[in-house]
Amino acid sequence: MKKIAFLPLVVFIIAVGIFFRPVLLDSKLPIPADTIIGLYHPFRDLYASQYPNGIPYKNALITDPVRQQYPWKELAIEIEKSGSLPLWNPYSFSGTPLLGTMQSGALYPLNSILFVLPFAIGWSAFIIMQPLLGGLFFYLYTKNLKLRSLACVLGAITFVFSGFSIAWLEWGNIMHTALWLPLILLSIDKVFNSLSLRAIVKQSKESSTSNHKIATSSSTPRNDIFWS
Repeated sequence: MKKIAFLPLVVFIIAVGIFFRPVLLDSKLPIPADTIIGLYHPFRDLYASQYPNGIPYKNALITDPVRQQYPWKELAIEIEKSGSLPLWNPYSFSGTPLLGTMQSGALYPLNSILFVLPFAIGWSAFIIMQPLLGGLFFYLYTKNLKLRSLACVLGAITFVFSGFSIAWLEWGNIMHTALWLPLILLSIDKVFNSLSLRAIVKQSKESSTSNHKIATSSSTPRNDIFWS
């Protein structure tokens, strides 16, 4: 029975592995790198004689990962490895904030994988973690709703391979934010299921009464302020 219970998760992991086959088997990097040589000089100049109109690329709208997320995160990790806070990016313009931009994700806990692996391999693992963790959290959330295992795994696959998830997959930071949603919902359900309705109502009334007392006391004038 335990083997059967884990079968849906195995199916899900296999689906993720098939999707990332170019990364796992062909050592490709999950990043729209074709835009580098297709759009930007001096890189496209290297192939100008072979491709006078430029090298074909798939989508000019998804250049952020190669211009922002990947280089900024790599710079942030390098600075953190040296024991300093990644406060400043000296390579953009005359310098720009690095810790202050969300695209670097400098303090994200799951960046830890980028510390122990070479950055290119760590980046691939960082991207693959998104559907794995998002699907696992979604599966646990729907399982807590007493749905059948087949429905849970289909829901997990739908969530991590939806249009939103795939469109923002190579950004890293965006899906690493969204993947926590099912776990947050699961946590909320666990909290409310552990409390009785009576306890929730009582706690709500006590909080309301306490807030009313604070508001009343703060609005009552104090004579000692005006009179000695």
